[in-house]
Amino acid sequence: MYNKAIETYHKLLESTFEKNETLYKNFLPSLFEKKVSYGGRPLCNHLRPQFISSSDYKKINHVSKTISDALVKMTNTLLESSEYQDILGLTTLEREVLKPNPGYEPIGITTRFDSFLTENSYKFVEFNVEVPAGIAYNDVMLENFMELPAMQEFQKYYKVEYFNFRQRMLDELLKAYHQKFNKAKPNIAIIDWDGVSTYNEFVLFRDFIISKGFNCIIDDPRRLHYENGKLLAGDYEIDIVYKRVVSHEFLQKFDEVQAMWNAYKDGNVCVVNSFRTKLFHKKAIFCLLTDDSYDFGFTKEQTEILHKHLPWTRKVVSGKTKYEGKEVDLLTFASENKHKLVLKPNDDYGGRGIFIGWEDEKWDEHLEFALKNCDYLLQEKVETPRDKFPSLYEGKIHYEDLIVDLDPYIFCGEVVGFLTRLSAGSLCNVTSGGGSVPSFIISER
Repeated sequence: MYNKAIETYHKLLESTFEKNETLYKNFLPSLFEKKVSYGGRPLCNHLRPQFISSSDYKKINHVSKTISDALVKMTNTLLESSEYQDILGLTTLEREVLKPNPGYEPIGITTRFDSFLTENSYKFVEFNVEVPAGIAYNDVMLENFMELPAMQEFQKYYKVEYFNFRQRMLDELLKAYHQKFNKAKPNIAIIDWDGVSTYNEFVLFRDFIISKGFNCIIDDPRRLHYENGKLLAGDYEIDIVYKRVVSHEFLQKFDEVQAMWNAYKDGNVCVVNSFRTKLFHKKAIFCLLTDDSYDFGFTKEQTEILHKHLPWTRKVVSGKTKYEGKEVDLLTFASENKHKLVLKPNDDYGGRGIFIGWEDEKWDEHLEFALKNCDYLLQEKVETPRDKFPSLYEGKIHYEDLIVDLDPYIFCGEVVGFLTRLSAGSLCNVTSGGGSVPSFIISER
């Protein structure tokens, strides 16, 4: 059905293009004008959304929830074990910020699991648990794509479903807040550094939250102050921090952000997501989940799903490990199998510091670098899908063959829609220059 749906949409796009040429030519620029942009460049450059069959959605939801439940199950063990925190590569300061109880469960209210879905496999490569971006952008793209003539015609053949991400995010912020606090209409603040590339998404969030009758501001954590048990931005009292600042960057400027930290530590503000999500944002969590020598008491189903849907991952250290049940010397194995391995930093984002083995002419040098760095991982290559996506070039429809990264958003264990990223190269993320399109769940009429 998936291939048939794409073929149907492309035919409808081509058949409706001539009569609606001006509309189509203005469509992508109009998204940019509506703040669907990243660092000053357009985020969406293609005229077809991604389609997920309702049957695939059910499978993805089940797999994602099972893994999410497994992460929740291991939380207390990770919080209490210095040995596991060593494996995760937590710094002294990162361990310190784990201590305060955020006042709500689960610790990851909003998460995104970055994954690739093909006909033969479905694999997760990272857990974006700290500050998953793209939610507000997706809302705007989804609403606008529904107005395209091709999408209007497409719905004659397929039922189409999508989610309102910002509403769900607002609901979860309030739900987390009301687990401890009782103010009927709490004041919300979206907190990140001035000038970040995702600022326009904050504006889309802020405007939506205000439209729902709540107060909301955007501010930099360095400008906040803490007085008499209240976190303040000027004279604006903050009840909920929608934390978009990445924890390791926050901790790098820890002396400058003490107001927000102390308000959180003292339990006087609700911060979503909490600093405890650092446990799962570290990519080394995959080492714990894919190595049978660690036992977290997972159910048989959880263990089977983890083995099936997570790629083999190990920290770059000297010594022996197991690969497909056989003992190997890790560094020798890595040197001889670069065609199926990726090197990635344990704690970074946006594709920075990643080395793709099958494309890397200096693989052994980078292995040595990773070993000296002491905080790098080896991860097995996963199968990646490629699809054709239409764009406009010199006023004509042009098709590009692109890698598709399908990333479910997960709110308290439930999949609520997807981020779809497109890339011509092996790194499929927005920071590295890739784009994004909205995702619709479809079923045949």
